[in-house]
Amino acid sequence: MKLKQIPEDFQVNEMIDLEMNGGEYAYFRLMKRNWNTLDAIRKISEKTGIDTNFFGYAGNKDKNAITTQYFSCFKGTKDIENANIEGLKIEYLGNGKERINLGDLDFNEFIIVVRGLDSEKQFTPKKILNLFDDQRFGVNKENIVIGKMILQKKFNEACEKLGVEVEDNSPVNALRKVERKMLRLYLHAYQSYLWNEVVSSLKNEHAAIPLVGFLTKYDGEIKEAYENLMLKEGVKKEDFMIRSYPEMAIEGAERKMFLEVHDLEVKYENDDLNEGKKKATAKFRLEKGQYATLAVKELFKN
Repeated sequence: MKLKQIPEDFQVNEMIDLEMNGGEYAYFRLMKRNWNTLDAIRKISEKTGIDTNFFGYAGNKDKNAITTQYFSCFKGTKDIENANIEGLKIEYLGNGKERINLGDLDFNEFIIVVRGLDSEKQFTPKKILNLFDDQRFGVNKENIVIGKMILQKKFNEACEKLGVEVEDNSPVNALRKVERKMLRLYLHAYQSYLWNEVVSSLKNEHAAIPLVGFLTKYDGEIKEAYENLMLKEGVKKEDFMIRSYPEMAIEGAERKMFLEVHDLEVKYENDDLNEGKKKATAKFRLEKGQYATLAVKELFKN
């Protein structure tokens, strides 16, 4: 099985309901190829001279893909769509009264080409753990390492890992120079790692499992699994308060234990890039925050 052999093999479209009722937030459709979301927003910010904090978006999309998503810009104008950036197409949609924030979408629709298959497969309903997939954790799982350093107050080590210069012996001030969205990405990566480990260890099925934060409440086998893991990791849920940098505190949340693949359609053809193999074009929808790469790997594995 081969995924993302070329960017066109992985297409994702956000499904979001935007209310165009006037207001100070300009809404845009962003179509991109070979750009992750954060880098695309940074480039648009650079081109337009608008601070990145004025932009909001509903989800982080992968680089090696063709994606369509939406972003808002506080007091933005239609002129933003004229930013000439290779691999990006920006379309002004109108104005509304609300910023687009992470999670502000209903579903993601995927069209994914799975290559290098030996034969066609019949699909039967199966439960798929709603795990976070590898792209959440960065190259060599560096995001997990940095997130854990921040939680353990190893701020000097985190600055060294991030290549941030520490002045006046104040690593926290040095970290404040790093874009807050990036720091939260590292913390969420570590939080997601803990969630994956806990969920994979549970003996019973649950509707939802907490993503640990300083306000998380749990009991039973979930509490036991988290406490055993965090004791081994050398962290406590109170560490998510981050008193030295309170803006980065993470309260906690919940995540469904299993994902559901909606409206699955699969078409098989001869693989034009891998001689003698089959390719499958799979079209389906997933709820926000769920990983299509993981769903496809589970559906097509032997």
